[in-house]
Amino acid sequence: MCADFSVALQTKIGYFHSKSAVLTEGTQTINEPLFKSSHSPVGNIDVWADPVAYAVDIAAADAEAGSNAAVTKYTQVDLTAWPGSNNQAWYLDDAGTFMKPWISPRDIPNATTQAPSYGYQLNLYEQDLTLIFPTDGRWAIDYYAGIIQFEVGFTPVDMGYALPIKATLYAYTGNFGGGGTLSGDSMDVDIDCGPFVTTDYYVDINCGSFI
Repeated sequence: MCADFSVALQTKIGYFHSKSAVLTEGTQTINEPLFKSSHSPVGNIDVWADPVAYAVDIAAADAEAGSNAAVTKYTQVDLTAWPGSNNQAWYLDDAGTFMKPWISPRDIPNATTQAPSYGYQLNLYEQDLTLIFPTDGRWAIDYYAGIIQFEVGFTPVDMGYALPIKATLYAYTGNFGGGGTLSGDSMDVDIDCGPFVTTDYYVDINCGSFI
């Protein structure tokens, strides 16, 4: 039997993981981690097929959005409260489309330092464009789901914010799917096995096995 973390630390690690973040120091807040936590992606649903460049700041993120169709910037757009959420969950409705995923700074780390792309950081505002800081109230961003979550008692209504709240964010609007050639539920891939090179395996995406 192995030693385990305290219940409090287990809970905090689980919470950070739910927000795609790796807790590296016990007193960190949700906005401080540098590294992304995630589950194994589903090839043709979750995998970004188009490259997105590292963005050290807003200027770099804006330049990427201006030159890369896979990156779309939404500037101070109205968010919508999810029906039945009691104003605890807000999302971006773009002409009837639930827009996601949003690009998280941790999605595109620097190749050398692994520092996040801070240029893609979401900013939240009241309707009158007053900035809502990460330390205001209790809220967190799920970039993958495209949802901002607020704790009960700290929703935009509870906080007395001018509604609806707004956000400036960057969404991934490129293609999805793993590498190789997709055909139904199969994919032809080239696999480099060190000194031995094998090609054109048939991969069953559903179970991930080689046939």
